Amino acid sequence: MFNTLLVPVDGSKSSHKLLHVAAETAKAFSAQIKLLYVIEPVPHQFVTMTVDDSTMMTKVADSIIKDALAQLDQEGINEAETHVLTGDPANTILNFVKDGSVDLVVLGTHGWRGLDRLLLGSVAAEVVRSSKVPVMTIRLKETE
Repeated sequence: MFNTLLVPVDGSKSSHKLLHVAAETAKAFSAQIKLLYVIEPVPHQFVTMTVDDSTMMTKVADSIIKDALAQLDQEGINEAETHVLTGDPANTILNFVKDGSVDLVVLGTHGWRGLDRLLLGSVAAEVVRSSKVPVMTIRLKETE
């Protein structure tokens, strides 16, 4: 049913839960995992990015992907395709789904409501609304 799972990661403390569910789902369907980390660009009117800042953001992304791969390995998933892209997180995930052979998106949601959601937006809500493939959302809590 599902051959390829897209698992966007954000490096949050609670992402271990997301990776656990993704690994179990991949094992159940004998599916491949594609990890995706999206570097969100800072608007130029707020900050001037230097080469050092860009290098630091890439190092952070690489570290998050490396940690996700290590956890997947502990979960019994020895191979995963990795991608680091730059852009708006929701749009980047949706474009990846359009362009790639992805059957299911396994996505964490922090469950923000009210003013937090209004100010911070909801990547998960946008992906669920607009994705052409099924989206499994996993409620993440920083305290877990």
